Amino acid sequence: MFCDYYDVSEAGNWEGHNILNVPRPLETVAKLHRISPSQLEERLAAGRRRLFEARQRRVMPHLDDKVLAGWNGLMIASMAKGYRILGEDRYRESAARAADFVMSKMVKGDRLQRTHRGGKSHTLAYLDDHAFMIEALLNLYETTFEMKWLDGAVKLNDDLMAHFRDPQAGGFFFTANDAEKVLVRNKDANDGAVPSGNSVQLMNLLRLSVLLDRKDLAAEADRLLMAFAEQLGGSSMRSERMLAALDFYHRRPREIAIVAKSDDLARADALVNAAWRTYVPNLVMARLVEGTPEAAAVALRIPLLAEKKTLDGRPAAYVCRDYACKAPTSDPDELRRQLGQ
Repeated sequence: MFCDYYDVSEAGNWEGHNILNVPRPLETVAKLHRISPSQLEERLAAGRRRLFEARQRRVMPHLDDKVLAGWNGLMIASMAKGYRILGEDRYRESAARAADFVMSKMVKGDRLQRTHRGGKSHTLAYLDDHAFMIEALLNLYETTFEMKWLDGAVKLNDDLMAHFRDPQAGGFFFTANDAEKVLVRNKDANDGAVPSGNSVQLMNLLRLSVLLDRKDLAAEADRLLMAFAEQLGGSSMRSERMLAALDFYHRRPREIAIVAKSDDLARADALVNAAWRTYVPNLVMARLVEGTPEAAAVALRIPLLAEKKTLDGRPAAYVCRDYACKAPTSDPDELRRQLGQ
């Protein structure tokens, strides 16, 4: 145990030294004051009680306990990816609970709200709230393969396109076109401690365009890149997340389709984990459960899954690029080899 208690008179010549940066063990301080460690602990405890009682007589600081859609999106995205890489079930469960909360409690009418506190949600969400939650729901889909997360991402993306898009110059404004009027609707691509909405949304557009084979979203990604081309060319490190999306854009992602029967999802999961735990900077992933009532609708919604089948009844992984696929495999090691090529 260390004690932040000092006696300059016992410490010698401290000129030129900052004694507050030199913590001492409790036993040392007790010895300097010629008392036992237990006596010193009693004195410190009494002092803490007096300080606490004095603090209680002052106005308590406000507690900032509001829930923000955007910040939850950042955390959900990280936890969803963390589950697949680390295999911690609690990360997936926490991510799903938080996403359920945002999508059920923080949507008023058909519009995402930015803030929730005391059972009430309010203030139309900004660009970053939408972009971060879209990324979160896409990560949750690629982690759980539950279609509700992909549906939620598409819904939020439709809202973002309708209310934040700059139809003239490309990119997205920070505020919605029906939000409270401001003097200037700014567009930003500066990534700091929190990434910019435009940077995250660029990657969202690219991922959705590949996953859903949406040429309109790919075109919107092109327009966004052109809107910030000068900034990327002149001061690229201001926009690290946008650079990651630019790499996705130019190098093209690996497209991974997993197909399995409903009673063989454990072996399919081994393929999914092999892909997640292999370093592949740019990928999209989808899964089809063969023979289920919804299989045809899922394959229609996600063209990457069209005409994909299990391999002699065993789970199969297809590694594709621009929808051109290698031979399917049921072997996690072979999948890793294909991803490394």
